[in-house]
Amino acid sequence: MAYEIAHSVRGRLRLRYPAPWLRARRDVVESDLRALPGVRTVTGSPLTGSVRIEYDPFRLAEHGIVQALEQIHARLGAPAPRQRRPAASVARVTSSGMPLLSLLGATSVLASTLLPAPPALAAGLVVASEVPSLLRAASALGRRRLNGDVLEASTLLLLTARRHFDAAALLTWLRAAGEYVVARTVVTARRSLHEVIAPPDAVVPRIEDGQARPVRVPTLRVGDVIVIGDGERLPVDGTVVRGEALVNQQTMTGEALPVERRAGDTVFAATIVEHGEISVRVDRVGLDTAIGRIVRAIERTADEKSDIQAFAERLADRDVGRTLSLAAVGTAVSRSLDAGTAILVSDHGMAARVGIPTAIIGATDRAYRHDILIKGPRVLENLARVDTVVFDKTGTLTVGAPRVTSIVRYGSLSEEEILGLVAAALLNTSAAGRRIARSPLATHGS
Repeated sequence: MAYEIAHSVRGRLRLRYPAPWLRARRDVVESDLRALPGVRTVTGSPLTGSVRIEYDPFRLAEHGIVQALEQIHARLGAPAPRQRRPAASVARVTSSGMPLLSLLGATSVLASTLLPAPPALAAGLVVASEVPSLLRAASALGRRRLNGDVLEASTLLLLTARRHFDAAALLTWLRAAGEYVVARTVVTARRSLHEVIAPPDAVVPRIEDGQARPVRVPTLRVGDVIVIGDGERLPVDGTVVRGEALVNQQTMTGEALPVERRAGDTVFAATIVEHGEISVRVDRVGLDTAIGRIVRAIERTADEKSDIQAFAERLADRDVGRTLSLAAVGTAVSRSLDAGTAILVSDHGMAARVGIPTAIIGATDRAYRHDILIKGPRVLENLARVDTVVFDKTGTLTVGAPRVTSIVRYGSLSEEEILGLVAAALLNTSAAGRRIARSPLATHGS
């Protein structure tokens, strides 16, 4: 017997148990779960073995519930969970090696056709590299569809039959290169998106046995206490346990002016401590943070196709039949297979498959680098149709940081002397503020 997470969304978690096990322990499981801070309702069904938990995501994270469940199960003698989805709290972005391996293989095949290699070896390598395209075309024909895969396979077969091995290898290489470019762009964009939460190599002091020891952000767990000082970005959602600080929460609230945070107040990941030093108890990490849930919502829509891409692919598939017919007519009129081959190659459809998604993902990644989060390709596409923008407050349009535009002086002091005095006053004020924030009185929150 085992239990598993059957369904999980923000604020709701559904577990699946063996019905006989839950039937004997339902009351205990429900009462223990209801005792957790942030849990709203717990509903168990002994008939199906399902337990539904509704909770406040701002007070309790999903893995916090899982940790509590493990303690309950240890006491009740429940078995270990089945293999579950990777925890959403860990922000991992990895690149699949398949596009790179395909590109390396296609490059090797292309090199074999250009170098003085035995013709039989070059022909065998070219035919082997065409197998994936032939399988895709066979699958499309099995569904009674004429699409770009059928056109590609027809072109490759014709080139191979005409012993144009270098041209066939070049077309295979172009497809592999395009797929690698798209995959690499997707990985880069997602990595930039995850860095909104915290850079992967970020280090933060964690309190262990009364001492502050630097640790990497991915190793933080719920309940840890970390120390954040001037100019540092918070990597987690948490609660201030000691100290006072001014925190810039513009990334979360849009408000440019920093807010004061002291013991008992909540702070969010991706916000910045401008003045002071605080000790924060970790409540949520990674993709379970408030900004992490935004990132997760964006990732869910990142793989969707834009309307223009879907239209271009439909148009390319629609023209496959006409392209094949035109190639046959060209061959018959010119009495040369080279003419038909040229027609097939000229309408290979690479732009629709590679150019459009690469442009959209590249634009989205560039927006991330300018602190602009775009929910998905369709949102970016809809911006082209926007003709009116309504702002709800002036803070959305203004910078929020004062800037000296002119100096009006009275008396004998020059502008340079006035600027020097102002700079000295600001430096003294900042130093005094840091001393106060680091004093024992501020540190202990007295």
